[in-house]
Amino acid sequence: MAITQVSNYTAEGSEISESCCHHWVISAPDGPVSMGKCRICSETREFKNFVESFQWGEDGREEGREAQVDSPIAAVINEYQSEDTEE
Repeated sequence: MAITQVSNYTAEGSEISESCCHHWVISAPDGPVSMGKCRICSETREFKNFVESFQWGEDGREEGREAQVDSPIAAVINEYQSEDTEE
C-alpha cells in the first residue's frame, strides 16, 4: 500500500488546516466542469457538472438527449417536443 503525502498549502500559498471542513462555493455551470473555492481555507477544486453516464458536446451543451431518456418526465418532454416538430 502506497502512502501519499498531501501538501498543506493551497495554490495561493496559504496553509490548509488538516481539519478543514470545506464549504465549497461553486461557480455557475458552463461546460463539463465548474471551479469551486472553499470559503474557509481558499482551496480550489474542479467539480463535474454531469453524471458519469451523461455526455457533453464540444460546445458545452448536452449531446444525445433523446437517447438517454431514463425518467418518465424526460420521456414526456421528448414526446411533446417531437409532436411540435411534426406539425
